[in-house]
Amino acid sequence: MYRLLFLFSSPQAANYLAAGIPAAARAALEAERAAKSGNISRVIIAVPHGWTPSRFCMAEMVRLAPNITIDVADSCALASTSDAVILKGESLPDGAQITAIIASRENDAQRSGAATTAQMIQPASALDTEFDVEARASAMKQLKRRGEAIIMATAKPGDGIVSRYINRPISRLFSRALLQIEGVKPIYATIAAIIIGIMMAACLFLGGPEGLIAGAVLFQFASIIDGVDGEIARATHRSTLSGAKLDSISDAATNLAFIAGVIANLWQRGDQFSAAIGLLGLGCLAFGMILLGNRARSNGGAFTFDAVKNKLRSNPSSFLQILIWITMRDFYAAVGALAIIANFAGTALLIFSFITIGWLSVVILVLSGLPQAMGQTASAAAKDKN
Repeated sequence: MYRLLFLFSSPQAANYLAAGIPAAARAALEAERAAKSGNISRVIIAVPHGWTPSRFCMAEMVRLAPNITIDVADSCALASTSDAVILKGESLPDGAQITAIIASRENDAQRSGAATTAQMIQPASALDTEFDVEARASAMKQLKRRGEAIIMATAKPGDGIVSRYINRPISRLFSRALLQIEGVKPIYATIAAIIIGIMMAACLFLGGPEGLIAGAVLFQFASIIDGVDGEIARATHRSTLSGAKLDSISDAATNLAFIAGVIANLWQRGDQFSAAIGLLGLGCLAFGMILLGNRARSNGGAFTFDAVKNKLRSNPSSFLQILIWITMRDFYAAVGALAIIANFAGTALLIFSFITIGWLSVVILVLSGLPQAMGQTASAAAKDKN
């Protein structure tokens, strides 16, 4: 059995918010994951001359590592013995890396593997060594890099082409700022997206030509902000089924409100033909979402509208990938906004209705079981969503 010791260079480093979670709390989380191997007798987070965890840091350690006891210590007062596995706290090693280090110690083998793993292991003499100003500054830079890497890793493999290259880089700017606030939760971003959706609908229904453009811009902005809640959830380990459900429902409501608002705006301005065709597309979209929602509810687990999308991804091809991309919200929000700004709202509605009729046909075929039953469960879809 080993003592697992995370050595931080300063109290500021231990309490530092790395992608929304204090570094010491992230260390506690990974320690609990590694402790499942049963080879850890004690976990210590140590700082030269001691430190006092912030109230938020203590709360996060309890939330993220409820099954282990974390001791806080003065590294200068600790004795270095052969049962201590000493890790550099600012490098934020994950549970798998910690387990690998302990396994190599048990096998009495040379510590090989990734250079980053070797760098995390500190010599026993580090317990008796003061960190000078330059060393503390270097450690903080490393910690900030690790926090940035965590934020960059919050992208979803299933991101659409617009989201991947436009929306996600922008949404990360908001997430990065929000994750510097103690206790920030995904629901805050979800509420912000809902408010933007309400503003969008008001502009479309009441704003005339100028409102049509403003509504289109707000719809694209809502599409960008929609990524923030998932990024915060993944960065702070706050993904939940209820959060995925609320996010999916609010997205669906915003999508339907946008199309309905464009239809109403054009109708009020005398373009009844485009509005009527758009109404047909809106009906197809709403009916398809009802079918997908019922399927998600009957499957249990997470509530999302991704069943058909996940099925198509299980049979990859260039055609299907393009089909997925053009029916994803990030794509049609951006294209719709550009079309409306360019004064092609009527044409955009016609194209939307044509695509939606085809989309509904695919939804009915997939859900009726003509293709083989879907290969992904609803809970897997929730992971992709949040």
